Amino acid sequence: MKLKTESQTEEQLTTLFSKAAKIIEAVPPSAMAKAFEMAVSRLEGEAFVVSKKPSLKKNNTSQKITKDVKKKTSGLNGNILKLIDDGYFNSDKSPQDLCEMFKKKALTYTRQAISVALMRLVRKNILSRNGEGSSKNPWVYIKT
Repeated sequence: MKLKTESQTEEQLTTLFSKAAKIIEAVPPSAMAKAFEMAVSRLEGEAFVVSKKPSLKKNNTSQKITKDVKKKTSGLNGNILKLIDDGYFNSDKSPQDLCEMFKKKALTYTRQAISVALMRLVRKNILSRNGEGSSKNPWVYIKT
């Protein structure tokens, strides 16, 4: 968004602040942190930066950060990360256990896709795995 005058900048800031206040007003105090995050994410698309020399590095960095956050919170990886945060992986879980649990939640992921996602989390040291990967002793995953 290009700005022509300083008064336009002030008007846009006032508009953004009032939108944020409306979003947060309707939220109970117990959920205020989550509401704040939602308000910021809704307004990110409307945010702007006023500078004489735009920096390509800053724009690329902010886009990469946004993409990384979305990857963590959506799809199969996001669902697994939520389960880790909820303590689901405090005990051993197999890919089949996850597949059955996701089916109960009406989420359809193949066991192969779940196995790949779990393997990536092991490589990032978020989970660890035990077993041999055989039918008699399959891989089981636990929070590290």
